[in-house]
Amino acid sequence: MKPNDDDPDRVGDWVNISKEQWLLCALLSGIVFVLMGLLGTVWILGIADFGLAIDDLGVRARAAGPIGAFLLAIVTFFTIGWRGKVQEDQAVEQRRANDSTDENNLATLLQKGAELIVNDEKRVEVAGVACLEAVVTAANQRFAAQGMALLAGHLAKKYSAKQNSYVPAAIRQALELGFLHGNTTRGTVTLKGESAATKWYGVSGVAHVTFEDAIFGGDLSDIYRCNTKCKFRRVTFRSEVIQNGGAVYRNCRFEGCSITGFDLAAIGYNEFLDCDFSNCQFTYSEDERPDLLPLQGRGNYYWRDKAPVILFNSLEIDWETKLEVVDADDIFND
Repeated sequence: MKPNDDDPDRVGDWVNISKEQWLLCALLSGIVFVLMGLLGTVWILGIADFGLAIDDLGVRARAAGPIGAFLLAIVTFFTIGWRGKVQEDQAVEQRRANDSTDENNLATLLQKGAELIVNDEKRVEVAGVACLEAVVTAANQRFAAQGMALLAGHLAKKYSAKQNSYVPAAIRQALELGFLHGNTTRGTVTLKGESAATKWYGVSGVAHVTFEDAIFGGDLSDIYRCNTKCKFRRVTFRSEVIQNGGAVYRNCRFEGCSITGFDLAAIGYNEFLDCDFSNCQFTYSEDERPDLLPLQGRGNYYWRDKAPVILFNSLEIDWETKLEVVDADDIFND
């Protein structure tokens, strides 16, 4: 297959001339060089003067020398250009061959991983996860999307309520590594706990994740860092830092958390206990006054001079009537 000069995989910096054109120029310049060399030799030896009668042989040789050097330089230039184009085309073909080999290997890994990951034996299952991890972290991203989808789907199907074992931990790690390589599956993963004792952990590389009925035992910063769109239903958070990261919380319980950002309209759908709202940046886009009853009388507080604020809204709230105000002296005197 003849390489396309407009191919983005071209590796050289040669001007856009084909190797055939370079070769033609080299041959023509070589023919001109040979002919001019023969004519120059005839003239230097005095066999014919071509209207340039110079008696001294040395003078004729010195006069013809620069012309011969110039012609030789032209021949050399076109020869180097032709050789460079040949090497570039060979490099492109080699790269394509390597890419084809890589894609075949990745396709094999993807198929093998899909087969192993559904095995009931944990060791075999982890081997399948490792195969898919190699696919989603490879430099060639040809099958990365499929690998991410297989990992996320398996996590939701088999380990929705069993997040504490080493297999789902391996899956989450593979998804995170895939995310760090620029891959995100577009699907939605729903994780449903079997009991309130189930612990959830952040899932990277998935566009949408829904957590239901459990305790969040991971690090929410992972979710915010990965820009994962999350929905939490009936999930308990303890000692977490809650940011305004686009997550949706419904019927959740926050215990001893530091709330740095939250949708003010969602306060009425959740429960807060002993949470710190110092300098919390609320968002609110509705006209009616929000339901702040879940904040009152439950130990929720903010440090004096660090009252919460509402961004991009003129709504005024007397926070001292909704939250406890804590002074440094109060802490030291306890």
